[in-house]
Amino acid sequence: MIRLMRKLEFQTTREIRFEIQVGESAVSELVKDPARAFFFVDSEVRLKREGLFNPLPHHVIVGGEVEKSVGAALELYPVAMENSQSADRFVVVGGGTVIDVVGYVVKTVAEDKRLIVIPTTLSSMVSGIFSGRFYLNYNWKKNLVSVPGSPSLIVIDPTFTETESSQNHTFGWLIALCNALSYDSNLFDYLSKSLFRVDLTDLVWLILRLRAENVRKGVPALGENLVDYVQEASGLRLAYPVAYAFAAIMELELSFKTGFLPMEDYLKVREVFLRFRPERRIVIDFSHVIERLSENKHGIRISVLQGIGKMITMMTDGRTLRRYMVEALERGLSLMG
Repeated sequence: MIRLMRKLEFQTTREIRFEIQVGESAVSELVKDPARAFFFVDSEVRLKREGLFNPLPHHVIVGGEVEKSVGAALELYPVAMENSQSADRFVVVGGGTVIDVVGYVVKTVAEDKRLIVIPTTLSSMVSGIFSGRFYLNYNWKKNLVSVPGSPSLIVIDPTFTETESSQNHTFGWLIALCNALSYDSNLFDYLSKSLFRVDLTDLVWLILRLRAENVRKGVPALGENLVDYVQEASGLRLAYPVAYAFAAIMELELSFKTGFLPMEDYLKVREVFLRFRPERRIVIDFSHVIERLSENKHGIRISVLQGIGKMITMMTDGRTLRRYMVEALERGLSLMG
């Protein structure tokens, strides 16, 4: 069955706009004409799609939050500069960390070249690249260093999620669900009833359109505001989708504990979240998370759910958040095993 490719345009600033293409044939069409393109490819993707990338000029990169560093960027500078002489565009293939490192490098040393992004994890597909910046971690702090920039084109082929771990893929679904929960009650109901059965191309398309509409309003989805704190508390060793699951649970419990989220909606969401409960408990020391939150002296922005499809953000201080967090986590952690 031939499926039409879907396209979405997004404008980050008055001068910068890019296109998102979604479809199972999207990447194969792109690599049919690789002339003057140079590829940066995630090591796991390269291993599992060897036949696709072997004939192409490429450089392999290791993914992961620990690898999203200034040191990794420095190692890629000579690769990018050398190939910028012959390439008119760079193509990065991988998850969010690989995309950030390559985006940072290209926008620093080869800004005049086109940057095409091929996300390969479900979380990077549904999250999109809407910030207008590429980030690096530094001194064990998440996204401390950044440069402005956006890709020229994002090409999404959902079959590439086969290259990621099953746990990350499962929690990628949770990220998609949290976006529906935050912005669209009808979509949340639909996904809840059809969980893990929705066609991935449809899922990615629906969530990306939803995020594109809401990102301009400056209201992050449930879990987005606290996920960086969770990753930092783990020493950047917890994968983004897993850390996001913890962050979403924290903000869900806070929304209920502070009286914003009605009991009926809370129980409905909690029942759906229980379907993501892993067989083995994921170990994380939440005292480190609370400690990390308490260190912030300028206030912490959190996402607060007022009902299914109704999301606001608010600022709170670390001490207040700590008080609510300790009580909320006693109930929330049961969702993670």
